[in-house]
Amino acid sequence: MSLGRATMAIMKFISITVAVSNELPTIVPTISIPLSQAIIFFGATLTVEITNSTQKNSENLVPNISISNALVTEGLNANAIFTVRLSRASTTPITLRYTTFNRSARAGLDYQARSGLITFRPGQTSAIIGIRLLNNNLSEPNESFQVTLAKVNPSDAIFSKAIGVGIITDTLRSPISRLLPVGVENLSLIGNRAIIGTGNALNNTITGSGANNRLSGLQGNDRLLGLAGDDLLNGGLGSDRVIGGIGNDILVGAPGNDFLLGGVGNDILNGGSGRNVLIGGLGADRFVYGAPNGRIDRINDFVAIADTIVVSSRGFGGGLRPATLPVDRFRVGAGAADASDRFIYNPATGVLSFDADGIGAIGRIPIAVLNAGLPMSAADIFVTA
Repeated sequence: MSLGRATMAIMKFISITVAVSNELPTIVPTISIPLSQAIIFFGATLTVEITNSTQKNSENLVPNISISNALVTEGLNANAIFTVRLSRASTTPITLRYTTFNRSARAGLDYQARSGLITFRPGQTSAIIGIRLLNNNLSEPNESFQVTLAKVNPSDAIFSKAIGVGIITDTLRSPISRLLPVGVENLSLIGNRAIIGTGNALNNTITGSGANNRLSGLQGNDRLLGLAGDDLLNGGLGSDRVIGGIGNDILVGAPGNDFLLGGVGNDILNGGSGRNVLIGGLGADRFVYGAPNGRIDRINDFVAIADTIVVSSRGFGGGLRPATLPVDRFRVGAGAADASDRFIYNPATGVLSFDADGIGAIGRIPIAVLNAGLPMSAADIFVTA
């Protein structure tokens, strides 16, 4: 028996056309039976094609509606832009209502609340919604709010994504050298190029890219993070936190009471004129002093022999010459013992002082507090020009 074919005309019945070989005495060209009672006649193999008469043609399908998310930098972007799209054009207008809602961001503080209508004209497939951002000039974690869509006419279209999330970040990411624009708090360098990141008058966080970067905080109480690479980090004005990371870094505090952490590597730390906390970290580190200013740094992890105190002969005076400090210029004790003593380390208190004339009339000036009881010697001090 050859192959037959059936077509469902309605859901409860099927029509079957059977072709019968010449060996059979009777030909049944077409039969119609309930689907529940369908059988194979004469052992024939039948193919049944089912047609859903209620399915609409593709040209009659309504479009899907979706709304994008938005990532914006506070202080750089004035508005968060959300794009609303239709999967296909409609032959009739489609009107949607949109409304903003708080998440971690707060209306009136971080963005301006808004609601309204958007209408897609026939043939139009995209529209935008702009939400104004409010810059509070504070360095904050990422915050978010949402824009929710609703249909004015429920039969117009189908939502595939009815909520768009706006993420507000205070961090500008840049693959090139960048000066932070006014009003933007933070800068993060990306990529593998040796580039420069410079802050502004706000309290900035500036992060290196992992290459050999140069980061400058300028004004404000800044936080500089070198990460990997041999970086030059300068906190600038203000009380800054300067952290080198991995690599042989140069860290400068400049004016202000700063915190400097070298990290892993042979680092150079210069706190500047403030009362600073200096931590070299792992490696052979150098702690630099241009002149005795009477404001005492705290060096938390000085290691005798491995680390070095570096001083300027021009800034300190006292007859110092560029070279490793001569033995007769250094003394361990509470004070100078003779006129040649210049640097005195008190093992009981950990205070390292400079005395321009030894036992003369000029008093000693404390420059740093190290850990008490260190095996300090003249070899731990190097004099530059």
